[in-house]
Amino acid sequence: MAIRYKIVTRKNPQDLEAAPKYHAQVVVDGKDSTQTLAQEIALSTTMGKADVIGVLTALGEVVG
Repeated sequence: MAIRYKIVTRKNPQDLEAAPKYHAQVVVDGKDSTQTLAQEIALSTTMGKADVIGVLTALGEVVG
């Protein structure tokens, strides 16, 4: 699963005379379900899908 991004230029609001800087900005193009994420993670680790679902659920409760 690759992360898509685009390059954007931004000026420093504290110094409008300075040259703009280039930054990477993530492009959000959809959502993946917990099941899809769990399956992809389980395929690349030693954890099972059920274990990964438990971790993702706990992460959602802590972060959100």
